Amino acid sequence: MEEFQVSPSEMTGETQQQEATPAPWGWHSQLPSEYRESKALKKFPDGAEGLGKFIKSYGELEVLLGKKGALPSAGVPEKPDGYKLPDTVLSDGRTLDKAKFQDVIHKAGLSPEQASKLWGEYSGLLGQHVQSEATAERNNKQDYQEKMNNVVGELRQEWGEKYDDHINAGQMVINKFTPDQESNDALTAALCSSVAGVKFLAEIGKQFQENSIGSFTQTRENFSDAQSELDSLTGDMTSAYWNSDGKHSKAEHDKAVARVTALQMKLYQKGQE
Repeated sequence: MEEFQVSPSEMTGETQQQEATPAPWGWHSQLPSEYRESKALKKFPDGAEGLGKFIKSYGELEVLLGKKGALPSAGVPEKPDGYKLPDTVLSDGRTLDKAKFQDVIHKAGLSPEQASKLWGEYSGLLGQHVQSEATAERNNKQDYQEKMNNVVGELRQEWGEKYDDHINAGQMVINKFTPDQESNDALTAALCSSVAGVKFLAEIGKQFQENSIGSFTQTRENFSDAQSELDSLTGDMTSAYWNSDGKHSKAEHDKAVARVTALQMKLYQKGQE
């Protein structure tokens, strides 16, 4: 009887087939690509045991987030005043309202660290705005002063000793024919800041004086009251002149600017006498 024989090659293939084992099961590869490289995910092994730990961890997190006031790690205070932000005083003397600010950020759920950074940015931007306004105002005053120096210098050289008479005559024209103080200020600011405007008013005043038309009594303005009013308008940062809080209309702001300009004109003229 012939013996059954198996070739070495057939034996090797059978042995390899019996010894082959399936690749280990993994769950990382089943996730979307954007999650596979997550550092948090790498804490859990890519196997059944790791998946079980991941599910357990996720369940514990859900329980934590589901509890009332369960965000202690974020540090959000229970009440807005818990942020304890520092008081901030701007260069114009105003104190920022941190209470309202804290209400807003508390509703947004910001942490104390985030709130502190945002408060600093907010305060800094407002501070820059106030300084910018103050710089612009100083520049405007300097420009106005230089302009008036040129106007007065030219007219004094031309009119000599008659300067005060001409100026008073021009101002009386404005006082007589403007219906209210607002119109008076606007016309004074518009005409008395140029040589041509002052000459125009002076010539009209001269004609009225010579022809005695209407009551044209020369009166002096109370310059002490004018200075007090000017200080009040420009010293109050919440006034319509500054309108730093945006609560005044453009018409109110323009009216205040015209009044300040008129007062500056009158006081400047007084200082030149």
